[in-house]
Formats: sequence, structure tokens, C-alpha cells
Amino acid sequence: MDVLIRPEELRNRGRPGGNGIVTMATFLGSLTRISVLLSGDVTVRIDVPSGESAALAPGTSVNVTVAGAEVLVTGRA
Repeated sequence: MDVLIRPEELRNRGRPGGNGIVTMATFLGSLTRISVLLSGDVTVRIDVPSGESAALAPGTSVNVTVAGAEVLVTGRA
């Protein structure tokens, strides 16, 4: 099963011992897309305002949550 969530609907907070580790940050102008490795070898991408991204360098421990938006669940083919 796959769960599809838009990157802007994920939230993160820098937190020691969080549920993910920042692996990459890509500057996109007013937004920066960060890649976070979660347990189970799952990587998610989160869009954050670029002004907040300086605290999210690769290697930073973060806690990732869903902002309460709808998600799409699909079966794997």
C-alpha cells in the first residue's frame, strides 16, 4: 500500500531523537524542499519556507507529522 501526501502538508520540527533525519535540502526560491529519511527506509519530502531551512541541514534529527490534510491511499500494483 502507498500513502500519498503533498509535501506542503507535512510538518517537521528539529528534535533530538525525532522520527527522521534530514538527508538533503534543495533551494527552490521562497521554499526549500527537504528530504527526510524515516524509519523503515522511507524517504519523505517536505516543503518549508526558505527562511526556516537553515536549521534543517543534512544530518539534523527532526520529528515529522501530517498537518491533518487528506491523504490518498492506493494499493500497489
